[in-house]
Amino acid sequence: AATVRLAQTLGLRGNDMATLQASKTLAVSIAELIHSRLAPEDLRGNIAAGSYDAVLEHHRSVNLLVENNYIGSAFALLRPMYDGCIVGLWATYVATPEFLERFEAGTYTPEPVKVIKQLKRHDDGEYVATLKRIHDQSWKVLSTYVHGGHLQVSRRHADSFVGPNYSEEEICDLLKFSNAMAAIAAMELPDLTGDEPFCISMQALLSNHFAAQASEETQR
Repeated sequence: AATVRLAQTLGLRGNDMATLQASKTLAVSIAELIHSRLAPEDLRGNIAAGSYDAVLEHHRSVNLLVENNYIGSAFALLRPMYDGCIVGLWATYVATPEFLERFEAGTYTPEPVKVIKQLKRHDDGEYVATLKRIHDQSWKVLSTYVHGGHLQVSRRHADSFVGPNYSEEEICDLLKFSNAMAAIAAMELPDLTGDEPFCISMQALLSNHFAAQASEETQR
């Protein structure tokens, strides 16, 4: 009820309000499932797990920012979420020990396009097509919000005020993108632990979430 009252005060409409609540529920469910799980023990696992964990923290932050109407700041976290998934998948599937050590030392950062090509050649990671499509279609959009570009600025212009001025569709898209990146991180994280029941539980959680969202979309 408090979320509904706040959303009404901030001007969030029905669809983005429902999407926000679903996103918050997803974040809580993922966090509860991960709680007290063992961390990986090797450098590869530590880098991957750290990357995925950062993505999940950004996901929770996006929810808080949207709930409090800091939409521009929420948009600015989408590229770090994408980057975190790229680094996590790179570390999990294709990074050599040498480059893992260079990353750990802060002397190397994987480039998304190169990582996507490596993942495609390696034939690991079912997200390659999605990540490539995001990079091809949305990289400039993600970057302009991070770097204070025209989209970040233009969304603060309205007829009678200067301030956040985002459409319902934009807010829903923001939350859905954030949820998609969180899902990649959450799906990959259990595999690093070798905990099969953890993997099965996470897959079921994510499947149920997106099935429910698809059903709601159909009914709208």
